[in-house]
Amino acid sequence: MVTIFDIFRFSQKENRLTAQLARSLELYDRTVLLRIFLNRVDLQSLKDDDLDRIRFELQEKETDSIPDATAYVDSRRIFFIESKLWTDISEDQILSHVESGRRRSPSSA
Repeated sequence: MVTIFDIFRFSQKENRLTAQLARSLELYDRTVLLRIFLNRVDLQSLKDDDLDRIRFELQEKETDSIPDATAYVDSRRIFFIESKLWTDISEDQILSHVESGRRRSPSSA
């Protein structure tokens, strides 16, 4: 679970923003806020009972990248979050996240 400490341990504002988002999604009424978020990012396929088990890890090293946050249901990785405040995400960074996501099976998470 993301804590208040996690929000302030980062010097970059975009990492603080990601930590605040993850904390909000973990703590607030998951049937409302989390479902709205998942619908916006086109992840409606998650079941309602999965919502109670979603957790976030921040700045977790992957094979080829370090996404700002990784969302899990139990030990199964669901998606990455990458925040940008003043710049666009580069194509190379997106491709690195995609490759990292493909290289790790849910059973090895």
